[in-house]
Amino acid sequence: MRGLEGPVLSGAGGRFPTRGDLVIRFIERYCVHVDGEWLGTPFLLRSWQKDMIREMFRIRPDGIRRYRWGTIGLPKKSGKTTLAAALGLYFLLADEEPAAMVPVAAASEDQADLVFGAARRMCQLSPRLSALTECYEREILVPSLPGSRMRRVAANAGLNDGLNISACVID
Repeated sequence: MRGLEGPVLSGAGGRFPTRGDLVIRFIERYCVHVDGEWLGTPFLLRSWQKDMIREMFRIRPDGIRRYRWGTIGLPKKSGKTTLAAALGLYFLLADEEPAAMVPVAAASEDQADLVFGAARRMCQLSPRLSALTECYEREILVPSLPGSRMRRVAANAGLNDGLNISACVID
């Protein structure tokens, strides 16, 4: 994405550099809070969230991500939904994946709506994201990136086979 240029890899210490700072810049520049008293204000990550993102996006010497999946386990009302939505939007818009497919999956339609709804509201409330995306009831499209979409899916909906997934957010 334009405007995110800068060092691709960073990280002091450790054997594996990280692309986490690029992810952090994306979230803080493009994403906004979607409810409560901070509605519409920039999503400024806390230090523990930044540390977690830096770790999640570590890169092996061959250029591949060190981790293929990550789990975020926090108590209720800790901001997991908003963070998951922002990470999903990073994968959709800025991970340099051609025709990115980012399903937001859960066991039920209502549960899938939590993260996907947060991502959709983020796109609608952020002037930068709203210029890049088209939001619908069950998917977010990126017209400038043909084939790129975030789609809400639920296990009870069936027929979820065949998706060429680039990243998945599961709640």
